[in-house]
Amino acid sequence: MPGIEFRVTAAADVVTPDGTVRAAAGDVVDHVKTGQDGRATTKELYLGSGSVAYAFIETKPPSGHVIDETPVAFTLSYKDGATAR
Repeated sequence: MPGIEFRVTAAADVVTPDGTVRAAAGDVVDHVKTGQDGRATTKELYLGSGSVAYAFIETKPPSGHVIDETPVAFTLSYKDGATAR
């Protein structure tokens, strides 16, 4: 569905291998909006030390719908030097 807006939050502290805290749990790391195809793309997100959890939280529903602020969790994991999944 196009036009839905979400904030992307860190579900836990995002700490890179050098010990730098890139985002604390609950920090908003991006805002996205679904396009005509119903998809949204975030900016590049940190992988922490190899795996990190984030969540989408709806901030603006499409016209005629009720907002659902239930976090939708997702995890990014390191696969190799060229790929994240």
